[in-house]
Amino acid sequence: MLTSYIAMLPQETKNEEVLKFAKALVESHPEQVQGHVILGDLLAQRDEKAAARDSYIKAARLDKSLNEVWQRVIQLDGDLNQMDSVITHSEEALEVFPNQGIFWYANGSAYLAKKQYKKSSESMEEARRLTTDANLLGFIYAQLGDAYNAMGKFDASDHSYEEALKLNANNEHVLNNYGYFLSLRKAKLEKATEMTSRLVKLFPENATYLDTHAWVLFVKGDYANARKLLEKATRLDASNATIWEHYGDVLFQSNDKEKALEMWKKAKSLGETSDRLEKKISTGSI
Repeated sequence: MLTSYIAMLPQETKNEEVLKFAKALVESHPEQVQGHVILGDLLAQRDEKAAARDSYIKAARLDKSLNEVWQRVIQLDGDLNQMDSVITHSEEALEVFPNQGIFWYANGSAYLAKKQYKKSSESMEEARRLTTDANLLGFIYAQLGDAYNAMGKFDASDHSYEEALKLNANNEHVLNNYGYFLSLRKAKLEKATEMTSRLVKLFPENATYLDTHAWVLFVKGDYANARKLLEKATRLDASNATIWEHYGDVLFQSNDKEKALEMWKKAKSLGETSDRLEKKISTGSI
């Protein structure tokens, strides 16, 4: 009866009586999977993400073969930024669905967020092997690039990023990270310039992307154009300490050392606490 009733209601319903009915249903029949799924759906519609996730978990553990419910659990874990839960629940799902790339991807993403790069790359490689969907594959290659870069495996990282760009030449995550990491290594700077230039054309009001392109230009010694980009970036996002520090670096190399020191102090006031920044401030130089 409840299922039929809910089907008649608007998707955005917040009917308290229905929710009360669903809660009573799972209390009186806790062994019934469908009741927990219905309650999870209702709670998710109300944006009660933690409660919805917990209801879905009960359903998934009563019937572990519910692929879609496991996906909802893991999605809500991610929305709640609970990476340990993503790992736990993706591994539970993989016990039942070891050939589902989406669960390996979720697992690898969570390990990447926790900076456990070896585990992340291993899960992402499984996801890559099992995935045929081009959209998901693009995300997998992008995160493999991040994981391998963090591990210092630069050839594998570059290869992964290149594969992602073959699938989507305008993958903003890859254009940003690949370009920035190349600049840090002072490698393939023309390629880095081309990628980050394309990025700021696609997203001219994104302060982070302007900063990335500016940093590539800075490494190449093009301080004038880097300065213009960073001036715009600071206007767009005045709370980003990294942008202010980079702006200071560009000003220093442009022989505006007094203003450079001012920008470095600004970065520190916003919470930037790297040893490198402290040294810049104490010595007044890079």
